Amino acid sequence: MSGEERRPSKWDAVAEDVIADYRAGRRWVAISRAHGIPVGSIATLLARYGVARDRKEWPKLSADVVIPMYVRERLSQRKIAAALGASENAVREVLDQHRVETRPSGPPGGALREAGDER
Repeated sequence: MSGEERRPSKWDAVAEDVIADYRAGRRWVAISRAHGIPVGSIATLLARYGVARDRKEWPKLSADVVIPMYVRERLSQRKIAAALGASENAVREVLDQHRVETRPSGPPGGALREAGDER
């Protein structure tokens, strides 16, 4: 399917505003709140409209912010990424660089234990 023939997205209506805000340097979380678009959908929308994303422009994550969210508040890497307008990989990189022991992903106790499967 070419760009001309693509199916409409439910975010097409706010695309111009989202792109303008992105180019103006607004944080992804602020763009998400202003336009009601999930943070994770912003990258998809930018790609859909051919907006180049330079990694240098991605949000810089501070260990002073990320580590307390992960350790004290016990937020998942996914929730931290969404809150800060970054990727899960960026959050994981900060944790790895500071040698923070990460928790396993998924539900507490693992899916097998929740299903009643005892090993």
